[in-house]
Amino acid sequence: MSLKNPSRIKKLIYTVLFFVALTGKAQNPFHFRLGSDELAGIDVYGINQTPDGVYWFTTNRGLFSFDGYAFKNYQSPLQLSASLFNPKIDYDGNIYCNNLNGQIFSVKNDSLELFHSNPSIGKYPNYNFLTDNSLYIRGYQQYRLVNNKELDKKYILTNSNTTVAITKDCNNNLLTHIGTDSLFRINSHATEEFKLIGLEMTDREALSFFCHKNELIAVSTEGQLFSAKQISPSEIELSKIFKPEGNISRVYKTSNNVWFADRILGVSYYNIESSTLKSIFLKQFISYVFEDTDGNILLGTFGDGIIVIPKVNIENDLLPNIDITHFSIGKNGELFSADKEGNVYISKGDKTRKIFKSRSSRIELLEYYPLTDKLYIEAEKLAEYDVVKNETKKYNFGSTKSIYPIDKNKILLYSTLGIILKEDSIYTFLNTDIERGNSLAYKDSLTLFVGSQRGLKDINLETGISRDIKYKQKSIVAKKLVFLETSLLVASSKDGILKLNDGTLNNFIDKESGLLSHNINQMKTYNDTIYVATSKGLQVFNQLGKLIGSVGISDGLSSTHIKNFHLHKKQLYLLHSEGIQKIALENIFINEDNKLSIKNIDIIVDNEYADYQAVFSLPSSTNQLAFKIYAPSLAKSDDLSYDYKLSGIDDDWKNQSYNENIIEYKRLPPGKYEFEVILKLKGVKQDVRTIGFIIEKPYWQTIWFISLSICLIVTISYLFFRFRIRRLAEKALQLKELNEAKLQALQSQLDPHFVFNALNCLQNMVLDGNVIKTNDYLVKFANLMRTVLEHSRKKFILLKEEIDVVKTYLELQEIYYKNSFSYQINIDPNIDQETFMLPPMLIQPFLENALEHGILGNAGLITLDFELRNDFINIKITDNGIGLSEAKKRKNEEHKSIGTDIIRERISNYNEKYLTNLKLLIYELKDDNEGVIGTRVELNVPYEIAF
Repeated sequence: MSLKNPSRIKKLIYTVLFFVALTGKAQNPFHFRLGSDELAGIDVYGINQTPDGVYWFTTNRGLFSFDGYAFKNYQSPLQLSASLFNPKIDYDGNIYCNNLNGQIFSVKNDSLELFHSNPSIGKYPNYNFLTDNSLYIRGYQQYRLVNNKELDKKYILTNSNTTVAITKDCNNNLLTHIGTDSLFRINSHATEEFKLIGLEMTDREALSFFCHKNELIAVSTEGQLFSAKQISPSEIELSKIFKPEGNISRVYKTSNNVWFADRILGVSYYNIESSTLKSIFLKQFISYVFEDTDGNILLGTFGDGIIVIPKVNIENDLLPNIDITHFSIGKNGELFSADKEGNVYISKGDKTRKIFKSRSSRIELLEYYPLTDKLYIEAEKLAEYDVVKNETKKYNFGSTKSIYPIDKNKILLYSTLGIILKEDSIYTFLNTDIERGNSLAYKDSLTLFVGSQRGLKDINLETGISRDIKYKQKSIVAKKLVFLETSLLVASSKDGILKLNDGTLNNFIDKESGLLSHNINQMKTYNDTIYVATSKGLQVFNQLGKLIGSVGISDGLSSTHIKNFHLHKKQLYLLHSEGIQKIALENIFINEDNKLSIKNIDIIVDNEYADYQAVFSLPSSTNQLAFKIYAPSLAKSDDLSYDYKLSGIDDDWKNQSYNENIIEYKRLPPGKYEFEVILKLKGVKQDVRTIGFIIEKPYWQTIWFISLSICLIVTISYLFFRFRIRRLAEKALQLKELNEAKLQALQSQLDPHFVFNALNCLQNMVLDGNVIKTNDYLVKFANLMRTVLEHSRKKFILLKEEIDVVKTYLELQEIYYKNSFSYQINIDPNIDQETFMLPPMLIQPFLENALEHGILGNAGLITLDFELRNDFINIKITDNGIGLSEAKKRKNEEHKSIGTDIIRERISNYNEKYLTNLKLLIYELKDDNEGVIGTRVELNVPYEIAF
């Protein structure tokens, strides 16, 4: 090869670079698949994004949209072919696409509609929008489409297979080129033609243009890059920049890269700033390349969905050829790593060499400490590697679990043999009576803290005495210990991160503070900042315990289960199951000025979308109310969530994942509500939205209806009751007069009946000639008659008065029957005879029946019992006579007693008048052999209290 032909040398270099990029071990960037199921077996031809954040994909099965949550397919019944291409967006944010049959479609009212049709424009037309939102179309014909009218139409003679390129310059003018040396610049006012200088192309090749940092770049369909500069009013000079070698079929532009899609497999991107070329996805056919508004790269495929490369600032596996279990970083940036085979390596730049081999094939600890400039390796023994001297020493200290350097020559070792102070070549056992632990923290020359599975201890290095430190009176599992200024931080297994102040452990950082997991693998402090590695990623907290940064899947982390991490020169190195990744510290902190936002909240009422502004009202008949939250984020969806609460319904905040973006409530009661939702990224608040609404009361619960109803009910009730009361008053008056007359008549019947019996007795006594007894009887009879006459005018009398009447009556009967019977009167001690009042003359008729028809005046016993029961007095009149059945047989029909019948009728009238429940019960008493032994009368008599 002649050195006199530098162009050939340059071409050879580029060819070698491109070949290496294609055939070398190309490591794919962090990525994920979108639409693996929804777009399975579907060929993606184009990708675009409307201002509302919705992604659009033209495919061989119509148009698809993805709003950040779900895919939707659009097809029109007017399509002459299913395949759609060229998704374009006008200046109003509407999406358009076309097919190869001269049809252009747009999405209107959430459906695909035919926008324009012209079969004469050819098989491979192209189109784009001018700043006045008119549509410029170019194929066999070129014209502007304004209000669906074809203006400035021209016929262009061109090869039917020529691809038409319509792109934009830095001022949003359209640039169109079709395989000639002429370039057309078009705006809504004029069309300018420029001659291209320095162009060597076939007539089938069209140039596309893009703007890069206010400079115009041209690219051919074969990937040749040119800088394009206007050198005169009618001339543009093209200067070659780069041309890749290979089978290039399509070229795309993103922020700093030009992408070259291979005709078979893979895609390469050329960085304009660094002039570097890299090939990725060499086993995948890439059909389209698109950069969204967040800087994520979307790669279309045939049949395998969309490959999404998030915009991240993280480097992938730094040591891809080592299966790493442990790692550390030297002060000059050296990477120390250990693999599963027990090998330890040192890597610097592209060079890696082995510095240690364990016999047991298992490395338990690998830590470099800048203070001593030594690497410590725990395998079957503790090994100390001197980085400067490249020498390794081994020590038999048991199994070392933690190392704490105090200064350059002094370190503390926490091993199975206890705590050992190594000072140069002198080893001192400080404490051997301590269980196997996890971590050490050296406070000063007197105090050392030890964390283990059994708790946290502080040890006095002078005396060797240890003390347990408990949290809420319980021992904790202390996994990691670090100092934050003068306070000790303790990573526990259940309570998050605790802080030791003045000998007391206090809660510091937990899940309520934003900690994603209590399963903490590592914790370190750096410039008064706390870095915590958990099973769910890495988080950063400030000295007040506030979450200020994090690294997760959305940042490009290949695995969230972080085993260890190190910080070196503002770079964070993380080890997980997928290897080591590196990210700049500035990229992990929360940017308060660049938070994600909730784009929109749809309100769905009874499965119908509703358009409400500000506070809105819903009828009481609303069965279902749902809020559909839109906060689209393609790359960060795995780390997004919603906290929400509906005042009056939800007592506490509830949480749902990003994809569960519909929050539903059913049958809300009437009232005023406020729905609040917080968008969170890895637990950090990004945006807050509040929606107020009212569920109206049903008309029958409204004030006007209740007031009107009350007025109507009151009026009707007043009229009805006025009429009713008048009628009832009249009837009650009549009934009262009748009942009183009946009651007086019955009492007047009772008096002659008793008088007849008494006079009959008196007659017998006179006939017997007993003057003294007759006189005594007359006195008692007169008193009784006077009392009965007085009581007959009263509704109630004192119980004492009624008992006096009964006693007087029984005494008269004793005289008459010559003391042939006896009686007992028993009164409940809870009954006060001076205050309890009963209706008069209820008992005497039953006493008379007991004497005349029960014991028949013979020797016998009459018992009278008064017992208080709730709101009545139970009165029992018991005799041991012949019983009811036998009395009825012997009763003289000509001398029928009417006392009991009078009492029954009197009780009925009494109950009717006073609305009481005075009851009468008469029954025989029998022994165990069913023999009659007497009769009992029971009266349940309501009482009143005398005041």
